[in-house]
Amino acid sequence: MTQPVISGGMSNPAQPPIDIHMTEEEVKYENAGLPTWAVKWSILWTNVILEETVLGRGNFGEVRLGGIKMGGNRVTKAAIKMLIAGASEKSTADFWKEFKLMTVIGPHPNVIGLLGACINAGNLYVALEYLPGNNLHKHLLENGPNQQQRKPLTIMQKLKFSVEIAKGMQHLSEAGIIHRDLAARNILLGEELVAKVSDFGLSRREHIYVQVSEAAIPIRWLSIESLTSQLYVSQSDVWSFGILLWEIMTFGGVPYQCIHTTGELINKLMGGYRMPQPEACPDKIYDLMLKCWNRAPNLRPSFKVITEELDKIRVALQPHIYENSVLS
Repeated sequence: MTQPVISGGMSNPAQPPIDIHMTEEEVKYENAGLPTWAVKWSILWTNVILEETVLGRGNFGEVRLGGIKMGGNRVTKAAIKMLIAGASEKSTADFWKEFKLMTVIGPHPNVIGLLGACINAGNLYVALEYLPGNNLHKHLLENGPNQQQRKPLTIMQKLKFSVEIAKGMQHLSEAGIIHRDLAARNILLGEELVAKVSDFGLSRREHIYVQVSEAAIPIRWLSIESLTSQLYVSQSDVWSFGILLWEIMTFGGVPYQCIHTTGELINKLMGGYRMPQPEACPDKIYDLMLKCWNRAPNLRPSFKVITEELDKIRVALQPHIYENSVLS
């Protein structure tokens, strides 16, 4: 099997990757307080409000509704992420890595924001900005053509999500972040349905990353080099963005629905297969998908180029779409 070309596709090479592994010195802080690199994000446990409402749950962690007291009686609504009882040492280490990664990303309107964190009884609690909307996948399903009680999303509304996600990913890419799990389910919707990239559980701050762990990986969203060589670069996220764009245009469709095994998917992709153009998807948007799915990572567009292309498509469609006033 021919190995894909991996040259190029690295973002911001002047910025060296940080070490996201916990040192012995940092581990000892787990029962006393946050490590030195996270002190500025420290929140007193007495200022954390933790409610019973569960916003999301995984195998070893959950996100609960809550709030942060920000001075006086003012409370900022928050999503509190934590591990559940019985979480493995690996899950604990991965949670710390995710938190450390979020401390270096920096704020952006299309990336979920970190509010702070604290240690209580030896457990890490991470407070994220609270977003009242669904994740994008649920929103697409609930606003598709098969939902008779609702008007389907227009192409302009779907383009709005696409542009916002591309901008968020451009920010991550320029910070040297490889997301590795970019999909509609990991895009959260805030006020006025602003799309924000979230869930950094699989993310790395490295320009090239070879997977050596056995972490669960979302096969249907993976790039061809990630599937065949367990290798990730920034442009691997571009491939995943193409899959996400396909999800948006199909109102939450399942990628490669008729392909059932990893081996079958690899063989099809290596043979040149790419998903067909979705119904009612403009040609230029599908052309952009195909560019994202170029076999050679260095021939895929950057997120900056993707953002510019989507903006051009949106402008070109506006004179023919009357709903565009909400996007001005």
